[in-house]
This record gives sequence, structure tokens and C-alpha cells, in this order.
Amino acid sequence: VLDTGTALTVDAGYGNSGLVRYAAAQEVQGTEQVIDASGRAYVGLIRGDPGSASATGLLLRLTAAGAIDTSFGTGGVLTLAGTPSRAWGVGMDGNGVVQVVGSAGGATGERPTITYIDPTTGVLDSVRLEFGTIFPAYPRAEYNAVVPLAGGGALAVGAVYTAAQRSHAMVTRLAGGRRTVDLIEYFHAGFGHYFITGIAQEIAALDSGALPGWARTGQSTSALP
Repeated sequence: VLDTGTALTVDAGYGNSGLVRYAAAQEVQGTEQVIDASGRAYVGLIRGDPGSASATGLLLRLTAAGAIDTSFGTGGVLTLAGTPSRAWGVGMDGNGVVQVVGSAGGATGERPTITYIDPTTGVLDSVRLEFGTIFPAYPRAEYNAVVPLAGGGALAVGAVYTAAQRSHAMVTRLAGGRRTVDLIEYFHAGFGHYFITGIAQEIAALDSGALPGWARTGQSTSALP
């Protein structure tokens, strides 16, 4: 333990006496987290041995008070695509869309992935990157961390592995962003009108009651931005 000269204490008001524990049938470890504007935490997890063929990437959401948010995914957790899959890095763009980077298996081996998750709907949009002709056919590659860029896209860093399991650092600038936008339908009983929006700020205002009278119908769809 590094003694910085400053007394550090656990915030007993968070979670269970300052701690949050997520248990699964297999071993599970946390990797990285990001906090949204309302204080909710999005935590990357890997269930199972990260080096095994059965590893599974997860995203856990906690409330601002440190409770597992069971309204998110299944029991508070979303499962990433791929076998195996891993969730190493977590970021969030200016629209509140969560970005999870890692890797996923496929016919060509394990390849880097970035998954975009809309927190209002829990919809996943996963992209598995293949190497072009300018890269050797590496048997394995992964992203370990991501930083969303203000102008769109993201900077992802990770590694590629040769047949001898020797790693080389990899830095990738990813252009664009999430490929689709979720459109949420609302109804105002007093007006008798329906309203559809995909704007994160409008969705937050409608859901919080800042714009009274509107309620979700339960219907949604996706569209290209």
C-alpha cells in the first residue's frame, strides 16, 4: 500500500458499507468503469478466465447509490457478443452512449471489438474489426482502452499477438461512431399526440418529468443518424 500521507476511508454510504460485490457462477473480475451525469457507474467485467475460450465480456450498471441497477439488461448486466468475448475498456461519448472495447472470437481468430450501448434502451451495436491487406493475419488482437473523441469517433489502444504470442502495441483511431440511433415513442394523453425522439437530452427530460404529461409507449425503433 502506498502511503500518501492522506488518510483514505471507505464511503460507507455507497453500496453495502462502501463496497459493491457482483457474484457469478464463474470467477468474474472488473476491468474499467465510467460514470454518467446522474452518477450511475458502467463497469466492464470479464466472467471466467480471461485467457480461456469461454471468457465472456459483460457490462454492469450501478445506481448512484452503489446498488446493482436491475432495470438494466438482465439483472443489471448486458452480455457482449462473441465467443470468447472480453470487456477491457469503457468510455462514454458526449451523448451518453457507452463504448466498450475488448475482443471477440470468430472464424478468423480473436479480433478487436467496440460495442456502443445506448443507456436509455440497453441496445447494443457491436463492431468486430478485421485486418486489411496491409496487416499480417495475426492470430489474436484486442483493444484494452478507449477514449471517445469530441469530434466523433474514438481512439482505441491495445495489442496484436504473433503466432509466438509476442505482443505489439496497437493504436487505432476509429472514425464515426454508433451506426444507428434509437428512436423512442412517447404519448401525451392530454394532447392525444405521439412524439418520437432519438435525442438523448430530450429522452432524459421526458423520462424525468421535466416535460410533464409524456410517457413511453413501449415502442422503439432504430434509424441511421
